[in-house]
Amino acid sequence: MIKQNRSSYIKSREKSDPLIYAGFIALTAGLLFRILLMKLIGEEGVGYFAPVNEIFILCSLFITYGLAAATHSLVKYRIKREQYKSARRIFRCALTLALLFGVAACGIMLLANGFIAETVLLERYSWLPVCVMAPAVIFISLTGLLRGYFQGTGTRIPTVHSLILEQLLTIGFGVFVSAVLYRYGYKVAAVLHNNSLLSLYGAVGASLGMLIAALLSFLHLLLLYLLYRGTAKKQIYRDGSRTIEPKAYLYGSLFRSAVPYGIVAVLFAMTTLVDQRMYYYYRNIFAEAGETILDKITVWGNYYGIYLSVIGIITACVCLIPAKMIKVISGTWQREEYRSARDQMTRTVNSCVTVTVPVVFLTAVIAEPLAVVIGQGNTAITAELIQYGCALILFGTFTYLSCGLLKQFDKIYQLLMIAGGSFLLHLVVLYLLLSQAGPTGMGINGVALSNVAAAAGACVGGLALVFRHLQYGQEWLRRCLRILIITLICAGIAGLIAVLFKTALISVLPEFVVIIICSVTVLAVYLVLMLLLRGLTENELEKMPGGAAIITAAKFLHLL
Repeated sequence: MIKQNRSSYIKSREKSDPLIYAGFIALTAGLLFRILLMKLIGEEGVGYFAPVNEIFILCSLFITYGLAAATHSLVKYRIKREQYKSARRIFRCALTLALLFGVAACGIMLLANGFIAETVLLERYSWLPVCVMAPAVIFISLTGLLRGYFQGTGTRIPTVHSLILEQLLTIGFGVFVSAVLYRYGYKVAAVLHNNSLLSLYGAVGASLGMLIAALLSFLHLLLLYLLYRGTAKKQIYRDGSRTIEPKAYLYGSLFRSAVPYGIVAVLFAMTTLVDQRMYYYYRNIFAEAGETILDKITVWGNYYGIYLSVIGIITACVCLIPAKMIKVISGTWQREEYRSARDQMTRTVNSCVTVTVPVVFLTAVIAEPLAVVIGQGNTAITAELIQYGCALILFGTFTYLSCGLLKQFDKIYQLLMIAGGSFLLHLVVLYLLLSQAGPTGMGINGVALSNVAAAAGACVGGLALVFRHLQYGQEWLRRCLRILIITLICAGIAGLIAVLFKTALISVLPEFVVIIICSVTVLAVYLVLMLLLRGLTENELEKMPGGAAIITAAKFLHLL
C-alpha cells in the first residue's frame, strides 16, 4: 500500500505543470520571433535589434526571477496562514519596488541613450531602438510582479495566459510594425543616402512592437487583478490578525529574497550582451589595423537571429524532460525518502543523456542543410556556428536540471557560486579566443565556444553540488557514467553513418529532404545500437514518446 501511494504521488507530480509548458511556449515563440525578424529585416536589422532586446531581457529577468519570485513565496506563505492583510501589504511594497525599478531603468535608458549606444553597445545608431524600448521596461516590471502575486494567491492560470499572450502579441505587433517601418526606411535611406537606416528602422519597428505587446500584457493582468480585488477584500475582512508586519520588515524580506535570485538570473543572462560588446570591440580594433573582416553587425545578426534561436529552441525542447522531475526529486528528498530521490535523479540523468547526446550529434550533422533552410545571407557562418556550439544543448540541459534542483533546495549561495564562476570562465575564454588577430583569432566562432565552455563549467559544478547534496555514492555514479559512455558510442556511430548519407545526398536532393533522411537514420541506428548494448530498457522505452511502437518493433526484430 505504501509503495502504491508513493507511485501514485510521483505520477501525480509528474503530470504536466501548466507553467512549465507555458514557459516553454513563451521561450520558443520569442526565439521564433527572431527568425521571423531575420527573414523580414535581414541580418543587419537583427544586429541593431539584438543588444536592445538583451537589455530588455535582463531587466525583465531581474524582476521575474528576483522580485516576482520573492513576492510569490512571501504572499503564498501568508495566505496559507490566512494572513491576508500582510499578503496585501507585501504586494503593495513589491509593487512600489517594481515601479521604482522600472522607472529608474527607463529613465537611464532615455537619458543615457547616447552613452549606452556608443560606449556600452559600440554602435551609435542603437540609441533610437534603446529609446523606443525604454518604456517597455516599466510595463514588464509590473507584469512580472502581478504574475508573481497571482501565483502566490494559488492560481497559475493568469500567469500561463499572460506568458502566452505576451509572446503572441510580440510576434504579431513586432512583425507588423517592423515591416511598416522597414518600408518607411527605404525612403529615409534614399533621402540621406545611408542604407544602414533601412535596417535601423526595421529594428525600431521590432522594438516598438515589443513595447505595444508589453503594454497590452500589463493591461491584461491589471484587468484580472481588478476583477480579483473583490475576492481579496472579502478575505481581508475575514482576517483576524491582531498585528500586521511593518513595512520596513517586509521591504527587508523582499530585498533579501529578491536580490540574490535576481543576480543569479542576470549573471546567466548577461553573457550575450557581454559577447556582443567584446566582439564589436575587437572587430573595431582589427578593422583599424587594416584586417579585412565581415561587417560586424551583419555577422552578429546572423549569430543572434539564427544560431542562438536554433540552439535555444532545441535546448528548450530537451529541457522539458528534466523540467517535470525537478519538483518530484526535491519533494521526495524533503520527505526524507533519500534512496528514492537518488533513484529518481539517476533515471532523470539517464533520460537526459539518452535524448540529448544523439540530438547534439544530429544537430552537428545537419548544420549545413539546416542553415540553408532557415538561414539568410551567409549560411556558411550559420553552419559553422551550429557545429561549434551544438554541445551547448547538452550542457545547457544539465545546467537547467542542476540549478533547478539547487533552487528547490534553497541553495542560493551555491547558485551564486555557479553563476559567478561560469560568468568568469566565460569572460576568460572569450578574451583568449577574440583577442588574437589574423588566422589565430576565432571571431564569432570563438563567441560560440566561450558559451559552450561556460555552460560546461556550470554543468559540472551544478551536478557536483547536487550529487553532493543527494549524497551520491559510487553505485549511482557508475550507473550514470555507464549510460553516458554507451550513449556516446551509439550516437557517434549513428552520426558517422548520417554524415555519409548527407555527403552523398546533399548535391542531389533538396536540403529539407536531406535533413529528414539524416534524422531518421540517426534515430533508427541509435535505437538499434542502444537496444543491442542494453543502453535502453523496456521500462524506459515505455515512458518515451512513441515508445510502444519502438517496443513492438524491437520485439519483432528480437532486440528485446
